[in-house]
Amino acid sequence: MTHNHEPAPVRVKMYLPGDVVDPEDLTTTDQFNLALEWLQHSCSTAQVIADHLHGAEEGEVDTQDAAMAVEAVVMMIQEGSARMSSVYQQLRWEQMARSG
Repeated sequence: MTHNHEPAPVRVKMYLPGDVVDPEDLTTTDQFNLALEWLQHSCSTAQVIADHLHGAEEGEVDTQDAAMAVEAVVMMIQEGSARMSSVYQQLRWEQMARSG
C-alpha cells in the first residue's frame, strides 16, 4: 500500500478592499494573505508611480503630488510589514504551543 504524501490544497478566502473583517475572525493563513496583499499592492502602486514618472515630460510632474504618492506607498509597505511581523509572531506562538 502506498501513501500519497502530497499536501492538501489550501483554501484561501480573498477579501475585497471594502470588506470589514474582524481580526479575531481571521485564521493565521488569512492574516498572512492580507499582509501579502498589502505588500503586493504597494509594489504595484510603486510601479505605476515609476512608470508615470518615467513617461512624464520635464516640468509635467508636480513634485508635491509625486511625494504624496511615494509617502502613500511607504505607508502601505509599513502596514504590510507590521501585519507580516504580527503573523510571524503568532505563528511562532502557535508552534511553541504545539511543541509543548
